[in-house]
Amino acid sequence: MFKISIFKAVLLTFSLASFGASANAHEIRLERDGAGPVRIYMGPAEGPHPDHGKEIDKVKNVKVFMQDQTKTVTLAQKKDHFEAMVKEGGDVRLFSDQIWLPWKNNDGQMQGAIFQARVGRSEVKSFLDLELVPVSSDSNIFTVTYKGQPLADNHVMVVSPDKWQKTFESDSNGRIVIPMTKKGRFILISHHDVAEKREITGQKVEKLTYISTLSFVAE
Repeated sequence: MFKISIFKAVLLTFSLASFGASANAHEIRLERDGAGPVRIYMGPAEGPHPDHGKEIDKVKNVKVFMQDQTKTVTLAQKKDHFEAMVKEGGDVRLFSDQIWLPWKNNDGQMQGAIFQARVGRSEVKSFLDLELVPVSSDSNIFTVTYKGQPLADNHVMVVSPDKWQKTFESDSNGRIVIPMTKKGRFILISHHDVAEKREITGQKVEKLTYISTLSFVAE
């Protein structure tokens, strides 16, 4: 597990009322160039990749898959990231519920976090609890979905290839429109808090924070 100091820093970030203020939070994200390996990074999307590779291997229950979460891909550790050798084309996803230890929130409840990520925007279906889904293949219009349903009024942080950042809010249909004036890698970050009883890292929680990222390369 990450050191306690890291836990405190990221948990403090997500205790802020404004999602815009959480742009420096640590997320898990997937990156892929063409048909190459899928890279897994932990750290702020707008900054350089921190050297967290030595810590990521201690995180349990990291699953990388295409659509079926039971068909996972083996990971190989590199200096500052992990690699998943995915042979197929198409979008790739990640799930983990054991990156942060549960904590006591301001209401005195135990709260946990579930990290999810996706790379690619070719598929118009959701296979994660919280997912950013293009309305059509390679579209710049996305629907924020939770449990397969559109999620309205959700804040999505967008980091452009030149590290330009802006927060968008999904409309009543859960949709956001991302202007793509640059070529290169875009990263979208969303989170959603829900009251949900569940066991995380062996501890019972009453509330969950879902954190989800989407990355893709605009050409």
